[in-house]
Amino acid sequence: MVLIRVKVVDMDGKPVANMLPIATRQANAFDVPVAKGDLSGADGAGSLNVPSDQYLFVRAWDPIKQIFANNYYDVLPGNGPPIEELKVTMLPGASLEVDILGPDGVPVVSQSIGMMMSHPVHGPWWPSETQTDEHGRARFGPVPPGKYAITFESRDHRHVDVPEQTLLPGRTTSVGPVRLQQ
Repeated sequence: MVLIRVKVVDMDGKPVANMLPIATRQANAFDVPVAKGDLSGADGAGSLNVPSDQYLFVRAWDPIKQIFANNYYDVLPGNGPPIEELKVTMLPGASLEVDILGPDGVPVVSQSIGMMMSHPVHGPWWPSETQTDEHGRARFGPVPPGKYAITFESRDHRHVDVPEQTLLPGRTTSVGPVRLQQ
């Protein structure tokens, strides 16, 4: 095992408490952690022990999913612990609004809609699900800010792919309307 020390900060470099240091086998946000540390303290400091024989990605995780890590670190197998703390910057979550239309152009009302955000390099990144309202509008968030291609899918497996969108920290991005495919 290797002890990894992390320092969790916000965009201004101020410490962020109560973030969970984690290590995963994939960089995406839904991979099950291989290791978890203790929550960061008031000074933003935290640590975790990771297996020394695996290629891992280390970052911080907000247990209540309001803010998201803007970076992660690759930890290579066979290496000793990093000399310095790994600085993880957390950003406020983004929100996404979309008007979902069926193939016939009619709003899809009061139905479950899934979303998969895909990172341009690492592929599937963040799944989410919500209900459309009485006008067919779906609101997702908070979700990780960044640039993603997005797929929306209805419960009857109709879907639509949306080209790369930029989701800004603390802001709402409107995508819609989009029309689901047959």
